[in-house]
Amino acid sequence: MADDRRARFERECLGHLDALFRSARRFTRDQDAARDLVQDALVRAYRAFDTFTPGTNGRAWLLSIVYSVFINGYHRQRRRPVTVSMEALETRFADRVLAAPDPGLGTGGAVSDTEIQGALDQLPEEFRATVLLVDVDELTYEEAA
Repeated sequence: MADDRRARFERECLGHLDALFRSARRFTRDQDAARDLVQDALVRAYRAFDTFTPGTNGRAWLLSIVYSVFINGYHRQRRRPVTVSMEALETRFADRVLAAPDPGLGTGGAVSDTEIQGALDQLPEEFRATVLLVDVDELTYEEAA
């Protein structure tokens, strides 16, 4: 029975690994953290595989698990106090210059990948993840929810 469950899980889920990793990398912004996130999500998906309805969108189901694992870790991390040494702060900000952006330096209506990434980085995690799931992974809003 366990071998049958495992085979069904592998057939349904392992074909989506690339999509899961791409999304996880966009959420975490770190390759190693993305690998860990996908691994944790797959463990959770395997444990909950009995709740998956065959014939439905397996990719959306898995992406929702990846997002859930990510956001739970994000909230857990936000509750921890951040400690930074004064030396690290001084080193990090020593070369920074505060300057207002020049409004005359437009791109003629075109938006660069860097500008898009910058705009995404400014969004709160919950909104950024929704934009990525819907606009990049092409899920419907219902699937992303």
